[in-house]
Amino acid sequence: MTNFRLIIIIFIYFLFSGCQQSKIDSSKKIDLDFERRYKNIGFALIYDDNLKDIRKLDVRSLRIYHKSLKRKSLVKITNPENGNSLIAEVKSNKVKFSDFYNSILTPRIAETLELNLKEPYVEIVLISKDSTFVAKKAKTFD
Repeated sequence: MTNFRLIIIIFIYFLFSGCQQSKIDSSKKIDLDFERRYKNIGFALIYDDNLKDIRKLDVRSLRIYHKSLKRKSLVKITNPENGNSLIAEVKSNKVKFSDFYNSILTPRIAETLELNLKEPYVEIVLISKDSTFVAKKAKTFD
């Protein structure tokens, strides 16, 4: 019984002596500059009127379907092969399509980005509303 008590006393001693309380200096703030934007690189599906079970999408618009981005979000779509990019709007996130594709693009977007239609590989980056400014048309008078 004395060996058991001795083991417990040694265990408790190491438990309390091994713990050290450290103070955190709040005046030293660590500045981590991570971009917290959504970014996805993968294959896109080019919209066609013959696609079944997908809502109609105007082939000349700059709108896309995406599963995880909110409706009316602005995204920058880039072709990594040649660096061409444009800004599009997410029309809906409730469209069901294969998980292999990251989005559904219109033929106009594919043409503008000069995508390879057999392998449309794109990069999609969410544009936060805080970082954008859209200037409206202004009239000047003499």
